[in-house]
Amino acid sequence: MATTAPKTISPAEKKALAAFRKRAGMLRLADALRAGITRGTIERMLANGTLERLSRGLYRLADAEPLPNPDLTVVAAKVPQGVICLISALAFHELTTQIPHEVYVAIPRNAEPPRIDHPPIASFRFSGKAFSEGIENHRLGPIVAKVYSREKKGWPTVLSTAAESDSTRAWKPCVFISDRRSTTSMLCCTLPTSAA
Repeated sequence: MATTAPKTISPAEKKALAAFRKRAGMLRLADALRAGITRGTIERMLANGTLERLSRGLYRLADAEPLPNPDLTVVAAKVPQGVICLISALAFHELTTQIPHEVYVAIPRNAEPPRIDHPPIASFRFSGKAFSEGIENHRLGPIVAKVYSREKKGWPTVLSTAAESDSTRAWKPCVFISDRRSTTSMLCCTLPTSAA
């Protein structure tokens, strides 16, 4: 009966494994390089299945526990100054039944827009208190994500938005809003642009 030899791990890979484990199994490329891990070591670890690429410049150990919310975790890791907002925050807090098609992230007004290949994101620029108030920190696996609270002050909470326009319907729901300071809610609707 043939047995396979145990996989040998180079000293560079041992160092990389220790760095990844120290950071709960996930590292951005910039952090890995600062820890003395070379791009070549990362490439070898990707090729042999030790690492997996979550997004451009973001890697995790392949045998790590599954991420609790992979898209939000990736965005929180890649956009550390950003705050999960709008429908993504509502979905995180389980306040909507809508499944966002992209991660909504607020960034400071003068910040460079994030460039992420996956997951799809929509970024919004906020300034002053509109950006800084109502931020909560939530642990998503190895990452602490900033998410706007359920009670975000100063603006109505978007509870649900409609799917893209469907010309077969007589109307298209746009947005359902509820201002936490009032007892009223509002459903805005528009008529389709064509009846065809």
